[in-house]
Amino acid sequence: MGIVKRQGIKFSIVGYVALFLGTINVLFIYPYALQPEELGLMRFILDTALLVVPFVSLGFGNVIIRYFPQFQDKAKSHNGFLLFVFLVPFAAFLIFLLAITLLKEPIYDFYSQKNELFSSYLFFVVPVIGFMLFSTLSRSYSYNFQRIVVPNILNSLMVKALLPCLALLYFFNVLSLNQMMMGVVAVFGLVLVGSILYLGFLGQLSFKPNWSFLTKTRIKDIRTYAFYGILSGVGSVLALRIDTFMLASLVSLEMTGIYSIAIFISGVIAIPYIAMSNISSAIISKAWAENDISTIDQIYKKSSLVLLIAGCFIFLLIWVSLDDFFAIMPN
Repeated sequence: MGIVKRQGIKFSIVGYVALFLGTINVLFIYPYALQPEELGLMRFILDTALLVVPFVSLGFGNVIIRYFPQFQDKAKSHNGFLLFVFLVPFAAFLIFLLAITLLKEPIYDFYSQKNELFSSYLFFVVPVIGFMLFSTLSRSYSYNFQRIVVPNILNSLMVKALLPCLALLYFFNVLSLNQMMMGVVAVFGLVLVGSILYLGFLGQLSFKPNWSFLTKTRIKDIRTYAFYGILSGVGSVLALRIDTFMLASLVSLEMTGIYSIAIFISGVIAIPYIAMSNISSAIISKAWAENDISTIDQIYKKSSLVLLIAGCFIFLLIWVSLDDFFAIMPN
């Protein structure tokens, strides 16, 4: 539990710094700098990307954690595992691009009737999906080395620091709306570049293949596990993100922007769970491969108790502070 505790504490610190920035962004900067429909457009693009990524990743985020111990070697090439887990989702992403190209007109016609902003910015979601896909895979790969803090800085803290800067530059007429949305795409491109560079810094960026290691039995096993990983990932994202997607599609971008503020506040409860889950998943996977049931038992029991206490405490803080949050918000 030592490394779980250290990385979990560091992750939580970064998470709560990101939470502080996110709180300032959602309660003050975004309502001040953006119109509700502009905020709704940004949330729609980001949450739609988060909704699609589990489909195009084909469950390989889970595969990376589950099967890395079987591919791991001392030479740090890991039998070309990184190449394998990039190639398969890349092929899925190409198929997604083909499907989007073929269905572009009906999708465009449907959304352009909802709000004129969709006419210009709907398909900005495509590059965001691509950048999110490979940065997510890179982040999962780094978890195998019990390194969750820097990936969280890139994927959470940096995003929450840069996006409001774009909103403020737009508010002060330094950027146009089109340039701001291009900047949003660029932010996630930077996250991907940073994630790849970090793997290189760890000395774990190797694409040297060992095709003989991908036996028919192993591929079949991975395929089955990936299928259930897709169901798990899609189910989790649907539960957390489909509300924003449905609001923008069926109601309006304005209501989506307003709703995104409330849902952000409730999401604070999940931060300790995310920290504990990210660092413990790789350790549990390794313990399972080694049939070390006692370690798994210890991690689950201790983490469950800690998360129950933390979750109840944060819920009470939100409950007693909610009216004050809404009272101090601009607009």
